[in-house]
Amino acid sequence: MSARPEWNGTPPVAAATRPAVGLVFAILALDVLGVGLAMPVLPTLIAGLAKLSPERVSLMLGIAIASYSAMQFLCAPLLGALSDRYGRRVVLLIALVGMAVSNWIVAFAGGLASLLIGRALAGAAAANVSTVMAYIADVSDGERRTHLYGSAGSVIAVGLVAGPIAGGWLASFNPHLPFVAAGLLAALNALGGALYLPESLRPENRRAFDWRRAQPVGSLLALFRNRALRPYLLASVSTWAAYGVFQSCFVLANEARYGWSVVDASWALAALAFGMAVSQRFLVRRLTARLSGRAIIVLGYGCCCGAYLCYFAAAAPWLTYAGIAMQALGLVAEPAMRGELSRHASGRHQGELQGGLASLLSLVGAVAPLFGASAFAAAVRAGGGAAAAAGWPFAIGAALYVLALAPLARRPATDGADPR
Repeated sequence: MSARPEWNGTPPVAAATRPAVGLVFAILALDVLGVGLAMPVLPTLIAGLAKLSPERVSLMLGIAIASYSAMQFLCAPLLGALSDRYGRRVVLLIALVGMAVSNWIVAFAGGLASLLIGRALAGAAAANVSTVMAYIADVSDGERRTHLYGSAGSVIAVGLVAGPIAGGWLASFNPHLPFVAAGLLAALNALGGALYLPESLRPENRRAFDWRRAQPVGSLLALFRNRALRPYLLASVSTWAAYGVFQSCFVLANEARYGWSVVDASWALAALAFGMAVSQRFLVRRLTARLSGRAIIVLGYGCCCGAYLCYFAAAAPWLTYAGIAMQALGLVAEPAMRGELSRHASGRHQGELQGGLASLLSLVGAVAPLFGASAFAAAVRAGGGAAAAAGWPFAIGAALYVLALAPLARRPATDGADPR
């Protein structure tokens, strides 16, 4: 961080340096922390802003979460397309300012309306994950790109663990404090980015902004028109749907089977996040030296399928822990998948690719937990009790991983970048 970025529009070779990538990872960490900090605090804030019954608090919490996800779905392709036109740096800086403002709106909310507005704005700002991933694609290629995506996955995993812990600790002093702190971190990150973050997108790789491809439907259509991307996109949809089933059923299933408390489940999920961080930070580097990206994906999906079968058959806690270990190992597939997707898009379309992908997975992530919860409820009704039926949703998850492997059995239509 010894020099300011060049302002003359020249290709930023320095963008590949460690400080620049570190700043981008810090932005990604803020995206994850913004979710984690809010999780233990929002119910208290909502209850404090209005005298609501527990059922109404739950409803308002659901609306706050849905507004965050909906804005990510809507804005991810827009930010990706804007970054393809104007560069990654300016989009990331604007998003950081939006993140600071949104957190402070929630922190000083005087009513439910301002709280909901703040969370919606936070979701729009957090859609910058598409631009973060495009930045990584700009400054790397081949194995290095997969390595950096692995490091990004470890940042996400650490944030998933640290966010709720930090949020709960800060809220023990004041429920508004987590959002004040998150806003301050975003503001400091914006200042650091303004001073030291170089532009990563070369002038020759910029392209005209197209509204049709900057909104979710147009973005998704553009993604699936690329025949080389389709097998990877279909596989991503299937595995993200399996994770949605996991999210909605893991805590309930283990409560029914073993009488686990929320704390017990939290420790198990923290172990999964820690294992994910280790495997994506260290194991990915070793695998990419020996295997192709596609082979790593297939290996990872196989491990995750085995993990879901462990959850399905888990008559004792040790099987659940075995499933957690297998799932953590299997998540090496995620950075390899990101690497393969970016390899099949041209340098001029990395923002569009990452924006469309973020929008697609946000949509799946909103629907899949509802499907998982419905499957669990149906299994309970048909299976004579929660404990007896707890494993069946995970059988669906295992089947989704098998389904994800199917489109990867065939070679992609082309082996290079989309020439559009």
